Amino acid sequence: LKDAQDAPAFCAGDRDYALALLADEIAGDKELQDLVEAIKMGCWKNAEIAELTGIDAARISELKRKLWRHAAKVSDVLTENARKEADVP
Repeated sequence: LKDAQDAPAFCAGDRDYALALLADEIAGDKELQDLVEAIKMGCWKNAEIAELTGIDAARISELKRKLWRHAAKVSDVLTENARKEADVP
């Protein structure tokens, strides 16, 4: 993508669907679930997340990397779904 204007437009339903897919992807991992909740609340700095969640600040970066791997899987699903919808007459 050259810039944000080239990105596909997403509606609130798409966001909700993506978050639901991510929730399914991280089900059973309490630390990742807590990290996602902290991010939803506007925390991004490791110290803020650690204070809110009780997760050791040194572990937050590792969890963020793990979360990005799960988010990539969700992105793949969304991309595949969009391709399928585009092929529908």
